[in-house]
Amino acid sequence: MNTTALFTTSSFDPASAYQWQVDSSGSFVNLVNGGQYSGVNDDSLRINNLRVAQTGHRFRCILSNSPCSDTTTAATLTVVNTTSVEENDLSKLRAYPNPTNEYWYITTEPTAVGNTYYLVDQLGKTVFEGKVVAERFEISALQLKEGIYFLRIEGYKSAVKLIRE
Repeated sequence: MNTTALFTTSSFDPASAYQWQVDSSGSFVNLVNGGQYSGVNDDSLRINNLRVAQTGHRFRCILSNSPCSDTTTAATLTVVNTTSVEENDLSKLRAYPNPTNEYWYITTEPTAVGNTYYLVDQLGKTVFEGKVVAERFEISALQLKEGIYFLRIEGYKSAVKLIRE
């Protein structure tokens, strides 16, 4: 995927130093510029060429001006693969009607049954999750605001774009 994420923070102290960190396996480590990462010592961290496998990684920034320092609240990265369904491993995943203002009726492969599904908004925030209980199930759009959402099923690379009218 050729997508980018941007995390930003700010300080009232123009002399503050910035150090971005990532937690991908249970503890935070300092990032260095290079590869996917740029701006690791600035107020904005840019992550290029995102991978779905990076979903769940947490990022934070340490701001310091000797002898004081402060750490931002960690932000969790969600990467949604928006390639078309025919190009990935859930070729039978369908949602109809789309767009809707009531319910989406979902059909999927038997291998998805039992997995968790996530309904994610355009900002990457999970707004609803549940279990795939059968090859055909429904998701209510009644409590959602108008907009674009993505349906992602745990264990699969793809997502389906859903529109709430």
